[in-house]
Amino acid sequence: MKAFLIAQRVEPPRTHNLIELLRLCLKRDGTFEMIRPAFESLNLYAAVIRYPGVVSANKDDVRGAVQAMKQLREFVRGKF
Repeated sequence: MKAFLIAQRVEPPRTHNLIELLRLCLKRDGTFEMIRPAFESLNLYAAVIRYPGVVSANKDDVRGAVQAMKQLREFVRGKF
């Protein structure tokens, strides 16, 4: 998402909050709304799970996160 923002001449913030990045992407391209669920599901892992002891993930959570990441990656790569 940050690469997309840079390509749009938007300085991306220093954040791991995917919802904040989504908000910025939507200002440039409304089609990002189609993958909001992927952003929302991954945001937990980007911003919270990275700190030990706060929240944990099981194998099903990880599989879902990988699937969402692949969907998001494919979508964003299609913008270039």
